[in-house]
Amino acid sequence: MNIKKLYFKEKSYTGISGFFSAYGSFGVVDGIDSDIEKIEIKENDLCFENESFSTCCRFTDLSEGVVMREDTFRAKEDLTLNRYTSRFCLDGGDYEVYTQFSCWGNESLGKWQDLVTGVEVSNLGIRTTEEATPMLAVRNKGNGKIFVLHLMPNAHWKLRVSRKRVPT
Repeated sequence: MNIKKLYFKEKSYTGISGFFSAYGSFGVVDGIDSDIEKIEIKENDLCFENESFSTCCRFTDLSEGVVMREDTFRAKEDLTLNRYTSRFCLDGGDYEVYTQFSCWGNESLGKWQDLVTGVEVSNLGIRTTEEATPMLAVRNKGNGKIFVLHLMPNAHWKLRVSRKRVPT
């Protein structure tokens, strides 16, 4: 599996490509920006490194079209990490998004909705499933292919899908 060919754009557009974005006491770092000192691409891994931290994502082909992505973030010194965002870029198409509402006595109330501008789902408070289930699915209405994101949270989380115009 060639992850560079399958998952990443060749040109960098901040907010669109790059496999991550991080914000903390070290500033803001986008996964493709020029302040990255080390970029290493292996068959199933993509790793970036700078003076404050290193981060890698590993793709594992679980067969039958299922690909698992695992991200790791390692600090080289004490720092504050306010946000780490994993990114995926889907090519143009007509998409719809499936999300689920979740609360006591009303678990798993889900529905498909057209992706017109953007959809965001997140938890409320300290319970990791209060208000929403930590998953969403994106379906290409043209070919029926589905892309599912599922988090195993231990803190506040947010999933966002949005349309972005790629500059030409």
